[in-house]
Amino acid sequence: MSPAWEPPGGPTRAAGGLLGVAGGETWRDGNGRVEPDGPVTTALVDLCHSYVARRGDGVPLEVAKRHDGVAGPAWLLAVAVVRDDERERVAETLELALAAGVALHDLGDCVSYVEMAARLFAGQPAEAVVEASTGRPVLPVGPGGPELCGESVADALAAGLWALCQAGGVADVVQALSGVAPPSVGAAAAGLVGLRDGGGAVPAHWHRRLRCSAACLALAPGLVRARCRTSAEDGVGRGADVASTGTCGPLVVRATCARSAPSELDPFARPFQPRLVGVAAQ
Repeated sequence: MSPAWEPPGGPTRAAGGLLGVAGGETWRDGNGRVEPDGPVTTALVDLCHSYVARRGDGVPLEVAKRHDGVAGPAWLLAVAVVRDDERERVAETLELALAAGVALHDLGDCVSYVEMAARLFAGQPAEAVVEASTGRPVLPVGPGGPELCGESVADALAAGLWALCQAGGVADVVQALSGVAPPSVGAAAAGLVGLRDGGGAVPAHWHRRLRCSAACLALAPGLVRARCRTSAEDGVGRGADVASTGTCGPLVVRATCARSAPSELDPFARPFQPRLVGVAAQ
């Protein structure tokens, strides 16, 4: 059954992404076993609290440093909700990832993940998001899981792209990945599907059993308010309904890396290309 459509850019869709990350990390097998909040969920909730407390002002680098070494890009999903401007969003993703100790060769996939999340939050169709992220037409995907390489960030992006090509909802994606992917990968994929479908598609029992459920539901409106406030102050004036539809191309990356990252980021003068296999045409 297709989930009910959720309006773009609102707290319900944001809550779906947050709960998706939490469920994807903590729901670990087909028997309904729920683990305590893991490091990805903890980092995400901490980042959300910081954004809400500072009303969207500044980059909460202290949060990234506190969660140094956190696996995968799912904890960065909050950036896609709070930042409406693409250049600012890319720069902030790079700053936070670097502060959390993400390897240089994984930064491009972190940016690609956040940009996918931003497009989904804006209500773009999943097919368009996948095609924009890969630069290739989307092909039908079989029932098998994503092809993983053992690197948490690259696998998170590949699993997210695979999940967006599935007909099922967030619970189906979590169940399919729980036995074949590590928690950080499941969190990333489920977070994207949660943004795609919104909080109304999250199973009711998740709200009862996820320990961070109340926090996620409470933080989502604050994230959207922070987005509206910073957009208005920047003179954008688009509110929470519209997110950037541009692509993360080489000019954007050169401009943002020049002010937010060390000189070692010269490789990002070329376009980001997510490392995935078996999702789109070669």
